Order: sequence, then structure tokens, then C-alpha cells
Amino acid sequence: MQIRDFIEDHHAFIKRIEDRLSAFQRTSDPYYLEELNQLIQRKKRATSSFYVESQFSETTEENFLQKLQSAYPSLTSHELRICTLLKLGQSSKSIANGLSIKPASVDVARHRIRKKLNLNGGESLARFLNKL
Repeated sequence: MQIRDFIEDHHAFIKRIEDRLSAFQRTSDPYYLEELNQLIQRKKRATSSFYVESQFSETTEENFLQKLQSAYPSLTSHELRICTLLKLGQSSKSIANGLSIKPASVDVARHRIRKKLNLNGGESLARFLNKL
């Protein structure tokens, strides 16, 4: 996603929020509040994904994901995103916050990634990713 597209998407998102807020003010229907909450949660996830991708492209070698995907094609996009954040030196807690997921979900993903990468118990996942 290009920056221009990202900004346009944010403007459309803000317009949707304004529309839902206006509808809530007119009707006081709690449905609109729930819809607002859902919109915000979806946007947080999308924004964190964009942030991860932009941070990664600015701070690491560009072919890391290509190497990782070609060597381990069974990794999902979610797992690749977590690998990216681990390579950037983020903790499980900060990854959970950035991706708007529970810390336990990060731990489960790390476990699955370790299995797919065939890492033994003593080898650091972050260190392995930094060697790629």
C-alpha cells in the first residue's frame, strides 16, 4: 500500500466515524457505538500492519521476507509479520500491543514459528531471524 492510498483510506475511515457518531447523536441507538468500536478495532489492526511493513522496509534488508518465505513456505502472513517484528527487536508484549492481539497469541505464534523453522529448545528465535 502506498502512502497516498493509506492517507485516503484514513480519510474515508474518519468520514465513516463521523457518520456513525452523527447517527448515534440523532438516535442514541447503542448499535452505532458498537459499530464505531468495531471500525476502530479494524483500523488499529490495519494501521499496525502498515506500520510493520513500512518500519521493516526502512530498517532492514529488503530481501529478508523473501528469504524467509522461500526457505519456509509454510509460514503464514501473520507469522511473517511476527518474524518481522522480532527481527526489529520487539518484545512479545510490544508485538501484542502493536498488532492489537493478546500476548498469549504472540506466544502461541512464536511456538508455531519455532516448530516450522525446526528450532531446538535452546536456540533463540530472534537470533535465528537476525542471521537470515
